[in-house]
Parts: sequence; structure tokens; C-alpha cells
Amino acid sequence: FFLTNNKRGYSISVYMINQKELYYDLQKHSKEIEREIGTKLVWEEFKKACTIQWVAPKDLKISGNTNLQKVFDWYIASAFKYKKVFEKFVE
Repeated sequence: FFLTNNKRGYSISVYMINQKELYYDLQKHSKEIEREIGTKLVWEEFKKACTIQWVAPKDLKISGNTNLQKVFDWYIASAFKYKKVFEKFVE
């Protein structure tokens, strides 16, 4: 898992190196995974790695300033939710 702040905003990602078979298995269940998580995810495949990224909602920004406690709380809750949902689809 990676917790990041990049061009898409705050996000949590599952990053898999040399595990395309696992990525494809998860991607087959993308609709179910996204439904359980409650949002659309960003699925990206690269030469040797793949990522599944969950971008934080825009309301983590308050009046142009970031509420860091709110961001931290979102990261923690999202990481546990990711784990719970992905466990169902990994053998």
C-alpha cells in the first residue's frame, strides 16, 4: 500500500511489481470491488508493475487549505477498507 499526494490529489494505492496475474484477477472483479469500496478506482498497468488507486474525495480541502487531520483519518480508514475488500478477492 502507498499513501500519496500526487497530481490526482491524496490517494491510497495498491502497487504490484511483477504480479500481473494478481492484477488481472482483481481487475476481473473491478465492478464488485468498486461497489464495495464505494467509489471508482484508477486501474493502471505499466511494463513491470500495476497499481489500483483510490483518490480521496475533494472535500478533504477546506477553503483552499488542507485539513491534515481529516486527510490522516481518511488514509487510515481507507487502508483498512482496502484490506477488507481486497481480501475477499485474493486467494
